[in-house]
Amino acid sequence: MGATDEKVQAELLSCFESFWESEVPRIGEDGAEGWNLFEIDRGTSNIPQPRTDVVKANIGRHRVFETWATAERLQTLKSREPARTIDEVEEDDPYRVILFSDIKDFITYLDSKQAHLTLLNAFMAFCRLPPLPSSDNQSWWTDPFVRNDGLEQSDAYHDQCFFDDQRSGSKEALTQLSVGIELEYPNLVARKGPFTFKLRNFPSSAETLFSDGTRWFAQQDRWLDIYQGDVGPVKIDWLRRVLKCLASKDASEYNLAEYSLAFEWKNFPEGFVRYDLP
Repeated sequence: MGATDEKVQAELLSCFESFWESEVPRIGEDGAEGWNLFEIDRGTSNIPQPRTDVVKANIGRHRVFETWATAERLQTLKSREPARTIDEVEEDDPYRVILFSDIKDFITYLDSKQAHLTLLNAFMAFCRLPPLPSSDNQSWWTDPFVRNDGLEQSDAYHDQCFFDDQRSGSKEALTQLSVGIELEYPNLVARKGPFTFKLRNFPSSAETLFSDGTRWFAQQDRWLDIYQGDVGPVKIDWLRRVLKCLASKDASEYNLAEYSLAFEWKNFPEGFVRYDLP
């Protein structure tokens, strides 16, 4: 690396430090305008108001472990987003407030398309989303150390790939599967379709991203079907804003616009006009 390149990278790092320490909304957050616009406006963007996310830990004396586990899960959901130094949070967690000094050693200038694509796919994997269709090599997607999202999903969600409950409004049987299920639960019928299995293991493409799982393999189900109550690794609204932001910056080489559109179509279909194919 030449002296000129090192100087450019040092300047970029300094600019990003100013952006990060200003604590303006960052990618995925409501009101985020991006690092580029921050540089243009020279830091005139509005700084968000301090957030308070106090979680009441209602620990019951007669159900200590059960209520404690519930309180821990609620606290975990509150901590999915990093906090700022101005936020009012109860827990004493130094890792939740991300300072620039915490990340500066990990920031790298990526100057190749393959490096950009690898970073994007790593981000998608973190969010439990499938890889981009433009990826040539998707074998890492099947690595059990990366692809362990099944541990976060409910048993009821996975049971749906084997059985349908034909009773209107009934979900209890899906969580009470046992030997001799046909006799105990006559309203449950085994699914015959090959497209309903919940753990996908096939290449990502436009066909699989836009499939609803009835006529062809679907890469993913609706987010709120997978993570009922929006208890996934990230919030769906945050994820939606990130994908829209990435699509707006995409130079068409990564198909991010198509990827974001598939996410919108799957999770927010009310914004689309449906045309039934013959």
